[in-house]
Amino acid sequence: MTDVKRQADTSAKRRKPSMVRLVGLTVLSISLLGLTWLIVHKRLPKPAPQDVQDSGMVIIRQITATVANSTWGGTQRAQELLKTIDSAMQDNRIVFTNDIDDSGLTVRGTKGKKCIYIKVVISDSGDFQHHPPGLLCDVLFHEALHAWTIEPNCIEQECDAFVAGMDAVCVFENRMRPKIFHVEGRPIGNFVIDKYPELKRNPDYKPMALDTDWLVAQTGLPSITQ
Repeated sequence: MTDVKRQADTSAKRRKPSMVRLVGLTVLSISLLGLTWLIVHKRLPKPAPQDVQDSGMVIIRQITATVANSTWGGTQRAQELLKTIDSAMQDNRIVFTNDIDDSGLTVRGTKGKKCIYIKVVISDSGDFQHHPPGLLCDVLFHEALHAWTIEPNCIEQECDAFVAGMDAVCVFENRMRPKIFHVEGRPIGNFVIDKYPELKRNPDYKPMALDTDWLVAQTGLPSITQ
């Protein structure tokens, strides 16, 4: 993962529409699936100290308040995501950790409910540092979609999660929403297929609060027959 400060400085130099793609690029690193993490490590990620948890929750509340008060925040889709985040917060299932390699991770915890882990980095001075709020917003809503669904991960779900995170960023950062979200110059659908070869297609997947045609339109996801 690149240095948080350098990410923020680089982001500020980009044009507004590019900011959405830039934040999405960091979430691309969420390639390690929760099940794989547990198999490899045989344990849940270790939480950062309590003061780091507390400060992170302050940022999350600011993010969710901003999103909730937006036009998009009143949609059924955003409401479902916000409810998922609020429920996870109430149950202490959002955890900040330096124990994962990626920006975010959703893992089923010891009580059977999904936990959202969000990466914090340790500075040269030994301090824990949170992601910039825009990036944290992206990771939070991306992982919230994974936490919401009971289905195994698939190409369609991963695309749905990318759109959830990037939609939230558009609202939080007051950015222009593109017609189709792109990552590395490609529609999300094409990127996810190439990035996650271990994931399968699921023609029966139902995007949160919307339909498959909508997901295809947002991501450029190729039909399974292509």
